Amino acid sequence: IRRNQKLTGLFFERAITYTAKGDKDRAIADYTEAIKINPRLANAYSNRGDVYAAKKDYNRAFNDYAKAIQLAPKFAHAYFNRASVFMDTKKYNSAIEDLDESIRLNPNYAVAYVARARAYRVLNKPDKALADYNEAIRRDGTLAVAYSDRGLLYEAKRQKAEAMADYRKALELDPANADAKNALDRITREPPKVEVTDDLMGPVRRGYGALAYNPKEQRW
Repeated sequence: IRRNQKLTGLFFERAITYTAKGDKDRAIADYTEAIKINPRLANAYSNRGDVYAAKKDYNRAFNDYAKAIQLAPKFAHAYFNRASVFMDTKKYNSAIEDLDESIRLNPNYAVAYVARARAYRVLNKPDKALADYNEAIRRDGTLAVAYSDRGLLYEAKRQKAEAMADYRKALELDPANADAKNALDRITREPPKVEVTDDLMGPVRRGYGALAYNPKEQRW
């Protein structure tokens, strides 16, 4: 058993390295080997799902996230990940359902509030979106994407002062935040025009890397 755990860990950690290097195919191969040794490793399914999602192979990503949830029903991150697939495939109400569950399991999961707010924005529910951005910031005042996103919402509502304050706060927390920088450049010279892009989850995902291997902790 100890040898299998060690071997699983080696495949798992190498898969994370491959993912960081952008070698998606080798990462998938190593996660698959880890799963062969330990078919109940929810983190491996979740991380492999992330790689499939990055390849836009949404069917395989969805199946991996669903398997992770089956193995670990209290795995809040897996619900968040499956919601990201629903967002990418424009199934926004299904995304909200999974994000509701993710937040129920982990009420301090600030990025899940941001993701749900984005779904509400697409569905033209700005008040619910604003409430979720506010809650994300209340839970984690260092989450730059929550400020830049809320700034976009304020800008769309023509609340210029509030938008500029949020963009500046986002840049204070993350000087590389392109959304906030571009918005500050734009807001003084153009009327508000806020578009919802196809890549709704990209900036959210970038803040969260692959989950680490821990053979002793498979409960959420």
